[in-house]
Amino acid sequence: MGEVVKEVLEVAKQLADHCELTVLVVDDACPQESWREIARHPQVQMLHHVQNRGVGAATLTGLEAALDHNCQAMVKLDADSQHPPL
Repeated sequence: MGEVVKEVLEVAKQLADHCELTVLVVDDACPQESWREIARHPQVQMLHHVQNRGVGAATLTGLEAALDHNCQAMVKLDADSQHPPL
């Protein structure tokens, strides 16, 4: 499973008594299809772009999905682990 998603799911376990964490992953048409390694995890909801639209569009896709889920907060993380969730 993707390292960042694995760490986010660990944070979700730690916060389970305090809040519900929804994990939304935006695939911005990754040519390696790296999203496949996490797509079947029950706590992950995948969102896909059919063509690469860039980080801004991917962020907006995630934000719109978070709003559709009535989320009260959103944290954006990139798969490059620049900002680790732990």
